[in-house]
Amino acid sequence: MSRALPLLFALVLPVLGTQQATAQPTRLGDTFYLRFGQGTSDLSGATGGGSRSGRLWDPEKVNGKNVQYAFVLESGYRFSPSLSFGVGYQFGSYYHEAGFSRRGVGNESLHTIQMLTRYKMGGRRWLVSPYIDLGANVSVGTERLSGGPTVGGGLSVTVDNQLSFFVESRYNLAYPNQTSDTGFPLSIQGVIKALHQEDVPFDGLAVLPALGVEFELR
Repeated sequence: MSRALPLLFALVLPVLGTQQATAQPTRLGDTFYLRFGQGTSDLSGATGGGSRSGRLWDPEKVNGKNVQYAFVLESGYRFSPSLSFGVGYQFGSYYHEAGFSRRGVGNESLHTIQMLTRYKMGGRRWLVSPYIDLGANVSVGTERLSGGPTVGGGLSVTVDNQLSFFVESRYNLAYPNQTSDTGFPLSIQGVIKALHQEDVPFDGLAVLPALGVEFELR
């Protein structure tokens, strides 16, 4: 699925410059919205070992025995066609390798709550609008509560004045980690030492990508 994203961008980006001259459905502000979708999950980050700090996607993990999936749900308020604020929920089944988790190789189910600010380019008239998400998250696993920043982006394809489709990717940094039993530093000196040793106990909980629909609640 992720290999299709470059092709999607190549197909839709050339038409962005000509959309303003074409009659398109008008997106309004001052309205609530609801969006949901499904995608492929991925677990990355150092998570106490340092071995995965540079791997945001591992295609070798995708097989019939270890299905990686994520469900995304979000509700919020659109202040203008370009600017909105929402509260999101993400449930994912994240695969980890042997030695990567306190329970060994397998899948880990985690829940993530997000507070997101979204800026959409050409939100009023463009048929295809790229957008970026910035916010924060709280992730809940089996034993710990984690938190950190959230960043994402995608494309919104307008169907009519109330319905649109989206394709997006999102990355949540959760500290301390949920998927290993490594302790976490409580001081600045401890964090600096952990960074130097590539032993920072965080999780990177990603959706790469998700496909879904968005409804305006008028």
